Amino acid sequence: MKANAPCPIHSHHCTELVYYAKGSGELVQNNNHYPYRQGQITVSPPNVPHSDIPHQDGRQICVGISGCDSEDLRPNVWDNTPKTIGATFEQLLSELKGPPGDLKQRRLDLLSGWILVELQKIQREEHETSSLPHPVKTAREILDTRYHETLDLSDLAAEIYISADHLRHLFKQNLGESPLHYLIRKRLDVACELLTFTDLPVQEIAAQVGLENPYYFSRLFKKRLGKTPSEYRQEKRSS
Repeated sequence: MKANAPCPIHSHHCTELVYYAKGSGELVQNNNHYPYRQGQITVSPPNVPHSDIPHQDGRQICVGISGCDSEDLRPNVWDNTPKTIGATFEQLLSELKGPPGDLKQRRLDLLSGWILVELQKIQREEHETSSLPHPVKTAREILDTRYHETLDLSDLAAEIYISADHLRHLFKQNLGESPLHYLIRKRLDVACELLTFTDLPVQEIAAQVGLENPYYFSRLFKKRLGKTPSEYRQEKRSS
């Protein structure tokens, strides 16, 4: 929906998720003001009075999710959420505009459920990250947000001001895998999400996750998941 005027104070019996596709403003919850900007998500728990004050014309996509799992999400503004979550909100909006039917409802349930699972995963990782050594925490944050860039261990270590060998040791000691393996897994996880919830061509998905060579991407994908990207997409779409 378009947002160009303050939204009155209201509440819901479900958890409300709002993706800000365009614009900026403030979320007001319990008289506290939380600024948001384009690309961010806000969470308003059930029965919590809240309102929205846009600072400029914007576009929002709102989703209501019920269930105990959704009530565990932390409220207010979520920063640094993956682009795939925003793309899934857009896909939800596209599905809503389609013809009614059981298949449409199943798709809506699948998409909203996936958003919930991803936000829960982010929340768990934030909790786990709080106890990590600073170099590991910083390295993982870089890999999580810049996986689409050309990154190698030396450059990563230089940004954190430690040696590559020390970073590799700390990373594996705390997370059970090397930075390179973590980066590959992150790229393929995002690729799986894009294959499932978007219609982007495989070549474009490869580029978006930092693997410019689509042939290498397809070989790596099949080696790790046992099927090609196209086979993976077809399997997910038919399930």
